Amino acid sequence: MEKDYQRIKFFIENGSLMDEVEVSRRGENEILVGNRSYKLEPVKGDAGLGYSVVPSPK
Repeated sequence: MEKDYQRIKFFIENGSLMDEVEVSRRGENEILVGNRSYKLEPVKGDAGLGYSVVPSPK
């Protein structure tokens, strides 16, 4: 059975590296990193389609 979260190193806003945190999906285009919510916004780049991670409004 697949877990619905991963433990990853995650860069937040100012580029600082956080410790490992739990990351889980919240719906189609939102993730929960630790206790903060972020929206995934699709972006097209040289390597194809990716996502920009932006803080959700509080």
